Amino acid sequence: MGLSANVAVKITTSNSHDSLVDLFSFGDPQGAFFVPFANSLRFWSMKSDAERSIVQTSIKKWMDRTMTGSDPTGYLRIAKEGTSIEVGQTRSYPVGLGYGKNGFAEEENARVALPDFSFGLWLFRQQDIGDSVQEIVKLMTKSLNIDTAEYKAIFVEEIPWAPKLQEKPMTDAELFAAVSDWMRPGVRVTKKVIESNEAYTLRLKSAMSNFESPIWLRIAPELQLKELLGNGARAILLFGPPRAGKRRAIDLAIPRSSHERVTIQIHDGWGYDELMVSFRPDHTGKWGWIEGPLLSAIKQGTNFIVLEELNRTLVSQALGEVF
Repeated sequence: MGLSANVAVKITTSNSHDSLVDLFSFGDPQGAFFVPFANSLRFWSMKSDAERSIVQTSIKKWMDRTMTGSDPTGYLRIAKEGTSIEVGQTRSYPVGLGYGKNGFAEEENARVALPDFSFGLWLFRQQDIGDSVQEIVKLMTKSLNIDTAEYKAIFVEEIPWAPKLQEKPMTDAELFAAVSDWMRPGVRVTKKVIESNEAYTLRLKSAMSNFESPIWLRIAPELQLKELLGNGARAILLFGPPRAGKRRAIDLAIPRSSHERVTIQIHDGWGYDELMVSFRPDHTGKWGWIEGPLLSAIKQGTNFIVLEELNRTLVSQALGEVF
């Protein structure tokens, strides 16, 4: 809501309150919020201080890289701006939004799929929609400032159904009673995981209007890496400024704990003798040929070898014939 290519949103401990009220209020006397697309009872409600305890706290954790489970910084730029935090688009936005855990899907290869018509009805739950039921999706996207690409990232088209209407908009008491009935213990939550693949990127790219930057800048790093590996690439170099998502992209493609992967941290000035092989004494003082971590990984037939901070050394000299 509110993001555009040239406009960032500042987040404080309180300025998202009005947006939370528009999206999630349900007449609760304590001011709590209801999240209609949560996947379990635990996340159906948020306390009235959610703008501080959830929104601002989560965004700060993403900025500090201390959040576990999801990290949207591949497509969102999050930075400190005075006493507040500023959130804006990266050049790849919205590629990454709605896909995998970093895009807020429940599973890594799944996508977010909110039914557009039902969510639109919820958004206008206490407004007089008159005869505009069939226009509800258009009204929703306009109200939330959602463009075509963003819509394709997080919504699925739903066949409009016949909602139960009344003469006047719902009161707080009516809304609270209706929602509370769903939040009682024992209510079953049904969910469906929708798998996604490279068609996700194609779908978004067809709707994106930002074609000023090269294509490789408009695709999230983790999606680029998965595509390269899927196409059989054998040597891939990831480069860019700190916190650009390089290490995260690798960890998503091949988990650091995988038995198929060896990670070697390069130190300043490392040469061929540290990485490959050298003639040096062992711990007993006996001289001999000592294998470095890269040669050992190659001999063991490791499928994925990750050289971190490769720029710290002169590559051609450090790798020798491997280069």
